[in-house]
Amino acid sequence: MAKISAKLHIIITVVILIVFAIILSRLNYGKALHALVGVKWVWVICAGLVNILNTYVEAVRWKFILSSVKKKIHMSRTFSAILIGVVGNTILPFRLGDGARAYFLAKKESMRLASVFSTVFLDRVADAHRAHRHAAADGFAHGHQVGRDTAVLAGEPLAGAPET
Repeated sequence: MAKISAKLHIIITVVILIVFAIILSRLNYGKALHALVGVKWVWVICAGLVNILNTYVEAVRWKFILSSVKKKIHMSRTFSAILIGVVGNTILPFRLGDGARAYFLAKKESMRLASVFSTVFLDRVADAHRAHRHAAADGFAHGHQVGRDTAVLAGEPLAGAPET
């Protein structure tokens, strides 16, 4: 099994290097350098730190959901699985990265894959609900009718909402 895993690792690495080489061969270095000169690196660093914090919060939420299946799960593995899912969703179609994160955690934590998949599904439902509530609150705050309708669907309280 280790040889198959090593072969797969080599194939994936070669594919990534080929794609990277194609991208670099088509890059306009002058425009890229010009774009980098104007970057405010403080904001880039802040955005990166916020992104890492968000990923950690996602890992905490998923660990909470996972606690219904297994009580003691390493936070570092949950965080790593979230990152694997993000990378997988970036390069694979149909959100297959979520399957990769479930597979990774199931193997590392000696859990049943079906159980971990169910927690990924619940995590995605929670994520979608959160996004829906944020969209509803934003629409409601800015007085958009769609926002008020969506707020009702999301269960947001409408006390004091203006009549339309």
